[in-house]
Amino acid sequence: MEAGVIYLRYSTVSPSVVVLAKAIPTVVELNTLDISELRMRSWLRYRWARATRNLLLGAARGLVVVAGEIAEEPSVRRLAMPKAVIPNSIDLQRHEAFPAAQNDTPRLVFIGAPRTPWHGVDKIVRLARHFPAWTFDLIGPGPDEIGNHPTNVKVHGLLDAADYLPLLARSDVAIGALALRRLDLSEASPLKVAEYLAYGLPAITSYTDTRFPDGAPFLLQIPNAEDNVETSLERIEAFVLDWMGRRVDREAIACIDARVIERRRLDFLMQSFRSGATGS
Repeated sequence: MEAGVIYLRYSTVSPSVVVLAKAIPTVVELNTLDISELRMRSWLRYRWARATRNLLLGAARGLVVVAGEIAEEPSVRRLAMPKAVIPNSIDLQRHEAFPAAQNDTPRLVFIGAPRTPWHGVDKIVRLARHFPAWTFDLIGPGPDEIGNHPTNVKVHGLLDAADYLPLLARSDVAIGALALRRLDLSEASPLKVAEYLAYGLPAITSYTDTRFPDGAPFLLQIPNAEDNVETSLERIEAFVLDWMGRRVDREAIACIDARVIERRRLDFLMQSFRSGATGS
């Protein structure tokens, strides 16, 4: 049998996966504080994760986290294995920036998954109430989740790319997660924000993006607090109005390209493979 290495994104642990990780050098990726997220999603899965998580992580040869803050979480930090902080990337060659929108009034867009309270959809609704002349397109969450909302909020539910890309093209600014504090996080590198940037859209977030640790003019980082919308209205308005009729420069986001980031992942995998092959 040829030697190899397994790259596994952490999910629900099964006995067979643990056995496999012990037999073949395995690198596990943590893309969130999984325990905090499961505590909000499912009591049963949370209890199972607490019981089985270290069985898999303890068998791994290496650990990849998508944000430095995850590596510093106590249960992760005490794991005696090589660790690498490698943020999420995107293939820029497969995404062409849209021409700048020509809206008379601002149009903002959000893409997320249903029933994810750390995305802060409730805060977007509150923001929409403060700016009734702006239009907000919400993609992912359904009407049953959002409830009563002002008429300038358009709730689209889950859409395929063919249906949501026209909405992105008509938008001036995108919105990332506004409530990561609900997961006890203040740093992230979400794929959806990478997608926004790849299409030329600046974004409003509430966390430090691992790919831009010093910030960027096309990312408005508001405080990671429950009242962050209400305390940042002037900054949000200035940011949105400044970006109307403009798109993010492609050269400014070269650091999120898969060809840059995935080379680091491959190098770490090879290091883990050599460690497993030599038994070190």
